[in-house]
Amino acid sequence: MPLSPSPFLQTAFLDALAEGLGGSVFPLTLQGKTLFFLHRKRAAFHHLSSLPLGTPGGSNRPEPGWLRWEELWDHLPQPIGRLEWVDRGEELQPGPRPAAWVTEHRLDLEEDPRVLYRKSLREQLRAAERRGVEITPFETRDLEDFLAYVERTYRHKHGVLPPPASLIRALWQHGHNHFLLALAARKGKRLLSGLWLVVSREEAYAFLQGTHPEAYPLRASALLFDRAIALARDQGYRWFSFGATPSSSPGVRFFKERFGAIPHTYPLWVHQHPVYGGLRRIYKGAQVLRGKREIQP
Repeated sequence: MPLSPSPFLQTAFLDALAEGLGGSVFPLTLQGKTLFFLHRKRAAFHHLSSLPLGTPGGSNRPEPGWLRWEELWDHLPQPIGRLEWVDRGEELQPGPRPAAWVTEHRLDLEEDPRVLYRKSLREQLRAAERRGVEITPFETRDLEDFLAYVERTYRHKHGVLPPPASLIRALWQHGHNHFLLALAARKGKRLLSGLWLVVSREEAYAFLQGTHPEAYPLRASALLFDRAIALARDQGYRWFSFGATPSSSPGVRFFKERFGAIPHTYPLWVHQHPVYGGLRRIYKGAQVLRGKREIQP
């Protein structure tokens, strides 16, 4: 069943994303379909125009009429060396194999999703309430603490590089009254965890979360997601997406599935010129030798 356009088609969201990353956004219409790209430095990234619930990997088979990589490459408005594309049913003929797989967990909000919660999750929700955790709107005064929590969550919990602080600030500046639905878990006045949802038409997408270590024994994250799901359903959204799950974090996958969320796996394709690929490997190798880690597009 095809779903509504994803939050990544929101023009304001794309503009804020581009500003925070120091890039630009451009649309490209081919075969009557408009595709949106984020361009940064010498790379372009496809931001999804639809999220169909299909068979995982089912769109990998080339079919007549599919758009070929070469066609797409030739139509890009400025020279690039690398193109990344998460294939969720787009009409693109892929290369020989995906560079990686992306897993996303989603809930259908048409019926009350709480009937799908596992018993262990229900117990954690009650425990969080007993321990004094409250869910309130995210406020501007929370932003700097949230930046520190995002840094810690990405690096120490998931073992991946966090999004740049400039991106988070740009999203908050442009989005908290437009496309962000932001909630905070607190105990007293202390911020324990923040969750930002990007909303668009029928979908609420868990785009960013940062959590303080104190929140884990209090089960603040579980209560935060429970309230976010309830709020999304009350406001008329049909779908709740927990976002992508890092392959290095099986505990995150387990956390999402306790809510009854269904995993959907999609291929990540990477297409790049050989010269650019070689230079990129040399650059990354030099960064490792220098003991530096830098976010790459």
